[in-house]
Amino acid sequence: MRGFEAEILYEQNRIEDAGALLAWALPHMEQSDGWVDVYAAAYLTAARCAAARHAPEEAFAILERAQAVAAARRFRQLALLAALCRLEITIAAQGPLETAIDAAGAIGLDGLADQMALESPHYRPVATAAAKCRAALRLAAGDHAGALADIAVLRRWAERHGAGRALVDILILQSHALREAGEESDSRAAFDEAVGNAMFQSLVRPFVDWRGFVQGALDHAGGGAGEGNRYRAQFLGGLARALSCQAQPPDDGVLNEAEAEILLHLSHGYSNKEIARLIGMSPDTVKYRLKSIFRKIGVDKRRDAVRVSHERGLLPGGALPPKRRIYCLQPVPDPLQAATLPVETPRLP
Repeated sequence: MRGFEAEILYEQNRIEDAGALLAWALPHMEQSDGWVDVYAAAYLTAARCAAARHAPEEAFAILERAQAVAAARRFRQLALLAALCRLEITIAAQGPLETAIDAAGAIGLDGLADQMALESPHYRPVATAAAKCRAALRLAAGDHAGALADIAVLRRWAERHGAGRALVDILILQSHALREAGEESDSRAAFDEAVGNAMFQSLVRPFVDWRGFVQGALDHAGGGAGEGNRYRAQFLGGLARALSCQAQPPDDGVLNEAEAEILLHLSHGYSNKEIARLIGMSPDTVKYRLKSIFRKIGVDKRRDAVRVSHERGLLPGGALPPKRRIYCLQPVPDPLQAATLPVETPRLP
């Protein structure tokens, strides 16, 4: 179930927490049997976490691992979902349109998306993901009418089955399509509905992942007056900050605040569990962030990380810190027991 937990963390934009959980869970999952839904949640979330860190090649490598597991265990649904996730990442990143179109043709996107209109498609998650990808691809290509046709089918299904998470994606795409078609009022209504649904589910990533379709609507969205609108304004402000952060690729050589704090504790000899207690994180999150630190400064050992960090001035002070004292506690005898021990009297000559 760690895959579903990580999926929730990701949707809340807690990328590092989700990545830390999956860094531990995925290797264990690959060594055991499980449901295809669990594998899909874990692999797709791990790939999206990598894409959110501006590491598309890492994301595609994770999806290739999913494809390998799908082939070994005959999980055709997982294989299709991994292929569609790769396409979605490509479209959302606003890469070359020809690349996305070629990828769509290679996986037979039209055939998969057309199944959305069926009452009982073979794989409903695949049909939903395919129809969403085709709508986004049509929007990227300027085919607003075609996109709206796909969105209408998706929205009817989502509203009928109470698929709140999927509905947020659908409303975001619909808002953009209507805006591009010149239907400004309907566009604002769709975006407002997306925000309303997302607020109650604490969903942030749909807006960040589809940022190319969101920014225009967000610029014209207002909080309004009243208590409810105050929370809406706070949510919109959080979205704007998340979009701003996502738009700035991190410098691979620069440590963020959390990593710098972990490195400082590491330099004083603390273990992962001790660091976790000191900064209020789980040991898995500390381990995940240490891997990020090692990658950024080009080392693979804790001792080398401390040494290189001092050489580069990443830690305060010019000299290496003294090693932490290790106290070896010896058992202290009970005073009552000590008082009852026989005392040997030296013999007189």
